[in-house]
Amino acid sequence: MRISDTVLVFAAVKRIPPREAVRVMALALLVALLWGNGYDMTTLASWNVPVVYGGDAWWNLAMIKAYRDGEITPFSSQTVRSLNAPFSANWNDYPTTEKMLPYCVGIAARFIGLMPAFNLAGLLAAILAALAFYIACRILGYLWVFAFVGAAIFGFSHYISGRVLSHLSLTYYWHIPFCLLVTWWCFDSRELSIGSRRWWFAVAVGAATGLQAIYYAFLFWQFLGFAVVIQGLRRNRPKLISVISVAAISVGCTVLMAAPYVLYRILHGSNSFVVQRSLGNLQIYGLQLPELFLPPFHRWKALCDFAQANYYESSAIGGEMWSPYLGLVGMTGFVWLMGLGIVRLLEGKAQRIPVMFWQSLWIIVFSLTGGLNLLLGVFGPQLFRATNRFSIVLLCLALFFLIERLGRICPRAHCYTFAFLLLVAGIWDYPPSLMSQERVANRRRVVVADQQFVRRLEQEVPAGTMVFQLPVVDFPEVPAHLGVADYAFFRPYLYSRALRFSYGSDKGRAREGWQREVENLPAREMAESLERYGFGAILIDRKGYPDAAAGLLRDLDLSGRKVIGEDEMGEFIALRLRPRAQVALPDIPPFPAAGFYGWEGDWHKGGHSWSRGNATLVFTNTAGRTIEKQYAFVLNSLSKRVVTVVTPKAAKVVELDPDKPVTVGPIALELPPGETEIGFETDTPAQLAEGGDSRRLAFSVAVLPASQDPVPVLGPGFYGWEGDWRKGAHSWSRGAARLVFVNSTSKIIEGHYSFVLNTSSKRQVTVMTPAETKTVELIPGSPLAVGPFDLLLGPGETLIRFETDQPAVAAGAGDHRMITFSVVIVPHLE
Repeated sequence: MRISDTVLVFAAVKRIPPREAVRVMALALLVALLWGNGYDMTTLASWNVPVVYGGDAWWNLAMIKAYRDGEITPFSSQTVRSLNAPFSANWNDYPTTEKMLPYCVGIAARFIGLMPAFNLAGLLAAILAALAFYIACRILGYLWVFAFVGAAIFGFSHYISGRVLSHLSLTYYWHIPFCLLVTWWCFDSRELSIGSRRWWFAVAVGAATGLQAIYYAFLFWQFLGFAVVIQGLRRNRPKLISVISVAAISVGCTVLMAAPYVLYRILHGSNSFVVQRSLGNLQIYGLQLPELFLPPFHRWKALCDFAQANYYESSAIGGEMWSPYLGLVGMTGFVWLMGLGIVRLLEGKAQRIPVMFWQSLWIIVFSLTGGLNLLLGVFGPQLFRATNRFSIVLLCLALFFLIERLGRICPRAHCYTFAFLLLVAGIWDYPPSLMSQERVANRRRVVVADQQFVRRLEQEVPAGTMVFQLPVVDFPEVPAHLGVADYAFFRPYLYSRALRFSYGSDKGRAREGWQREVENLPAREMAESLERYGFGAILIDRKGYPDAAAGLLRDLDLSGRKVIGEDEMGEFIALRLRPRAQVALPDIPPFPAAGFYGWEGDWHKGGHSWSRGNATLVFTNTAGRTIEKQYAFVLNSLSKRVVTVVTPKAAKVVELDPDKPVTVGPIALELPPGETEIGFETDTPAQLAEGGDSRRLAFSVAVLPASQDPVPVLGPGFYGWEGDWRKGAHSWSRGAARLVFVNSTSKIIEGHYSFVLNTSSKRQVTVMTPAETKTVELIPGSPLAVGPFDLLLGPGETLIRFETDQPAVAAGAGDHRMITFSVVIVPHLE
């Protein structure tokens, strides 16, 4: 492949011919018209409504607003005071390097508004991609008329139309043509001397790549890695040093953007909960070859119907299916390129194969579902899950090849005619309209409703009011909570000028655990707690409740908390609270951090957490002074093992036998302000759980505050309390199961309890206490009370066993568990 002389290239850049300038302007205008028509951005009023309003777009808009308001900057700690009230939202745990783009959009939003800036960012993404592709083609000496067509197709590709602005950083793929150009310079044997114009261009491209989407940077680094190997084999030391310098600068820019995340992780420890990737993700979001050739939507109905019927509707793998389609022109170049490469391989002419073929082949081998990326994931690296995103690089390579070949073989007398027909085919290949009039109208109604709702809310409450959002939803990357889509709670924040909201801090840290505890309180107690913490309003998303929050609203109304605003869409409703003059920070519950799976049930009421090995429990003190509290830890295991409980002042070794819980403590803990870690170390690896549970389990821990009341702790065989056991909540078992009453005092306590049993299939259940045994016949749907039992509860644990004569059965109704019987504990008070 011929690459033009660099000196001539940069001399041409200094003095652009008028005809070239006209072509560039015409290209930008064409892409702008295509974009404006596709997204119905044809009037000034339409620019105040974002082209996409949902899912990841809400997160992008929230980031842009935070940058616009100066709450965060690219190189500082990512802490947003307007979110996660009464604290501040922590965005430092999410490993992102793509900060410069939302920062720049945020700066623009200061002058033209949040939504117009967001829309403008989408338009510029398409225009920049087209211009960069055209310029790269001209640097390579390709015929301008075909370069123009390829640039228009690349700038407004199916990839960018599928992404819209939900993934803002991914729509900014403009630098990919320059990245490929630089890699070709790095592959060949000609000089790339440090300080030369070509080297400075490569450095600029490397730096720009390192500051943008990590996926594109990751592939760029892979190609530079191959260049390092090639130059090393050639023993071309000067070229090797130049390639390494370009790679180092690119990686260095990424490291610079990741510095706040790295520093936060060093100071506060890792957070394994905030970003959860798995081998399944690598399979679901891997590149699938049919997606390159079959459009999920298209103006050619027969093609679209064929794609839906024969692939999309029948595929067992989901993922991001909407963006990899190459388009008719892109497919032509891709098939031609790969076919030529294969033919020349069979002919033994590997030296005549274009470099584009090898790069395309590598992308396919690496990215394909089941490819090298999945193989690497088996050994640990699972961060780059969505390798289907490399389809835009395949499109760029295919268009480069097609344009170069057409410019070589097409007679000059027919170039303009053929290029025009190619452009018409490419434009026709786009969807006729990415946004139907109905969708556009619905989106505008939602946006206006949100704006008006927040405006009314700010008129009803003082500036700076803290708003508690219900239901409590984690952030980021969580499944929809009933009808509440991921990131939906950013919507009020986008239009607020002076309110503070409870949503929006990275999940996986101890500090935000208090929100779920408050949410689970009765309505009156919840409101009183929030008022004690200084909240002035509750904001409820009705879609997060099966009854549209009717019961919660009724209870809050009976407690004297009245509605102060509703949105016109019937989703959001706000109620006034009466914040106290003297406020306190919430008490933070113990948090099962690294090594734990999470609480199964209410930890206050004996809920436990299983570990996958060594694990850490975090206690948080929000007071400004050291406080002392006493806790007992109930440990259990599926296999014989030794567990060491490590506190700041001492360590206690405990031997565990299967299904025999052991209580450690009570232990007096001095908790200074901030976080205190309690470690649990085991000498035996975790083992596969039973009853269809795919987890690997080591030991379980229940935390009991020192109390005079015995606490029932569910042992092996139970799934966990489905509510408050004191209020009649039950727990299903998966077979024979054990229950432990824990007495954390040094005295014998006399207790009287009955157990209400139920089942989904006919069976016998035997209840065994230390003093007596009772066997009962259970019939589905007919709960039966067994007892009362008189229990003498000595210090530590008292074991209650439940055995059944029949195996577990499928729960059904969408519940994937295998169940046998349920238990409700009924205390008898004297």
